[in-house]
Amino acid sequence: MTSEALQQEKAAKRDKHRFIRIYYDGSVCICEPHEAASMLEGCEGATVTEVWMTYEQWEALPEFSGW
Repeated sequence: MTSEALQQEKAAKRDKHRFIRIYYDGSVCICEPHEAASMLEGCEGATVTEVWMTYEQWEALPEFSGW
């Protein structure tokens, strides 16, 4: 890997942010960490995982339509 390619890879990793993925009743929501608690209200048994992506990737996700 060239030095330039390595620098680009490192920059891409730096630009990623932490989001929370919630899977409940067949639906998936990816939200910012500060929104997770309110999204989980009434969702006993939901699966919660951490995901990393850029804000551009997050903005490109389809709009969440609810549980």
